[in-house]
Amino acid sequence: MDSSAPPDEECGGTLFCHHDGSAENAYGWSFGWTEPSCGAFAEAFGLGYGRVVCGAYWCSQIGWFYGEPMDAYVWAGGGTREPGEVLCLIPGVALDNVPYWPDCGQDDVPIDCCVSGEFTAGWWADFTEQPLQWYICADEDGPGAILGPA
Repeated sequence: MDSSAPPDEECGGTLFCHHDGSAENAYGWSFGWTEPSCGAFAEAFGLGYGRVVCGAYWCSQIGWFYGEPMDAYVWAGGGTREPGEVLCLIPGVALDNVPYWPDCGQDDVPIDCCVSGEFTAGWWADFTEQPLQWYICADEDGPGAILGPA
């Protein structure tokens, strides 16, 4: 995982993230989790008023990736309270940079979503009836990392 990796040509601007360029683990949910958000993964931000123009997702696989898409979300809240209202949803996002673990690939998703105060950006993929095809990379000891119950 490389925090200095340039965004894809689709996304530009400043990238805000909670990692130091390393990934110690990767996570995913499978079998039995249902939408709209059970099994979703996300990061909370408190950047004030603005616009989310891109979501950067660092993903990896262990050999079962066959192109299963994800849905990208932006929720209101999430820093000091549970994420709430869905502000933006981009369904059916195809990932094109999913290398084998321990490598992590950055996939950028154009979003264009207005936010005010705290917001949470993340994703959900429907692995309810199948094994996980890919995992989200996690920096467990970088800036902003939370280990265990918050």
